[in-house]
Parts: sequence; C-alpha cells; structure tokens
Amino acid sequence: MRSTWLHSRFRALSCVCVAAGAALRFSLSAASRLTQWSTSGSCRAVSDSARYSVFAQVLRGPKFQELSYSVRVVGLLFASVCAWYMGYLFAEVLPEEPWQSAVGSMQSIGQRPVLKAPNPKRQKCDIWVSCAPNQLAYRIRTGGAKDVMPDICLDDNILLSGKNSNRGINIAVVSAETWKLVETKTFDMYEGDFSGAMVEFLNKIPNGALIMVASHDDAFTKLTEPAKKAFEDFGSKEVRNLRFRSAWAFLAIKGTKTPDNFEKEKINHSDGSKNRYSGWPAEIQIDGCLPKA
Repeated sequence: MRSTWLHSRFRALSCVCVAAGAALRFSLSAASRLTQWSTSGSCRAVSDSARYSVFAQVLRGPKFQELSYSVRVVGLLFASVCAWYMGYLFAEVLPEEPWQSAVGSMQSIGQRPVLKAPNPKRQKCDIWVSCAPNQLAYRIRTGGAKDVMPDICLDDNILLSGKNSNRGINIAVVSAETWKLVETKTFDMYEGDFSGAMVEFLNKIPNGALIMVASHDDAFTKLTEPAKKAFEDFGSKEVRNLRFRSAWAFLAIKGTKTPDNFEKEKINHSDGSKNRYSGWPAEIQIDGCLPKA
C-alpha cells in the first residue's frame, strides 16, 4: 500500500515539476523576447512603416507591459507550487529522527567536547577506598563547634552520632567476635569529674575489643593522669598532647598492638588564626579498612 502511494505521489510530483518548469521557462522566455521587441531598434524601424505602426504601439503600450509581468508571476507561482509539493512529499516520506539527529549534529559543530567522568561509586561509611571482603570499612569523625556532632561508623553501620554523643570524649566499643556494637559512652571533660568513671569503663572492656574514640568540644580540661595512662596503654601517642578544645580521633584494639598500615589516630588543636569555627578547630577524620582477623 505504501509503495503504491509513494509511486503515485512521485508521478504526480514529476508532472507538476515538468509543468511548472515548462511554464516558468516559457513565461520567462516570452516575457524577455516581448520586452526586447518593444524596445529594440528593429521594432522602431518597423514603426516607420505604416503596416506595423499599430503593432509597435501595442508593444510599447502599458497593457503589454502588464501582460509581460503577469506571465512572469504565473511562472513563479507554478515553480512555488512545485517546490511546496516537493517539500510536502519529502516530509511525508522521510522519518523525523534522522533529520533531528542531523540538525543536532550540525548545531554541535564547533563546540568543544565535554568529558564527564563517571560518578564515583559509594563505598561503605562514605570513605574513598574500597575494602576487601575480609576487611571492615571504618570512619571516626570528631565534632566541630557546638552543633556539629561527632560520628563513628563501622562496616556502613553508624555506631555513634548526634543522638548518642555529647561534649567530651565519646567512646564506642565493638565486639571482636561479631564486630557488632557493644556499648557507647560519653564522658564530659569540661564540667564535673568523670575521668575516674571513664578509667573504670575502659578497664572493664574485654581484651580484643575494638575501641573507637571521637572528641567533641573539649576533651582536655578534666582529663586526669590515670585517664591519659589508660589511653596510652591502648596505644595512643597523642593523648598527652591534648589542649583545650583540641579535636581528637583514636582507634585501638585492647590488648593488641594495632597494625601500622592503617590510620588510627589524629589530633587538631584550636588556633584562633586558623579555626574553622570561632573558638573551635575544624573536624578531623580517620578512616580506612580494618582487617577482621
């Protein structure tokens, strides 16, 4: 059906184009010759003869000029109809998508190619490294100012956040057998005397347990010598360097020396000329992949 329709359309188009071309050629040729006759010297010579005087006057007359213009207009109309019909036929026959892609390609000529890197794959605990199946992703981030609370993450599980953290030293204890959270505690080091309770809590943690520490606001003012010694026994090298409002992140395994090939401690002191927040340093973070064995 469609092929028959196309053949009939093409035959009609051919007839229209031939008629329009012939009409345009005839009209232009006729108009040109008539105009030449009306203004040529031969016509003026013939006008001297009485036999052609009337015909010469007609050729030079305004009615003949109007007829010449009319012939040209008719030829132009025929050519316009042919062009319109051809455009209509091509619009019906050709699909839109190739034309749209061609126009889009022409519009993109001269434009610089934009190279887009693929979005990075999200890793557990939102760290930048991908941990092996026999490793656990971890992240310890300290608090900042008064409102930016600390958080602790292990294997994509949030162990401590704004809901169960506060000013002072925040501790999360994880079982080495199940790698599940056992308990979280917060000890205020700015007001009150909680260093003794913190030392007692640390001493009760079983050997092999994972200890994750994140400070918030102030972890120094009420920190006693026995508390510093307890963290030193866990392997801390920065606990004695704490100052007022220092940010401190620490990871340890009780009773075992933690490997040296992953990040386990970081400290950032308050400095009025460098602080991100007024009176508080920026948050700090330690992260990586912890071997399960």
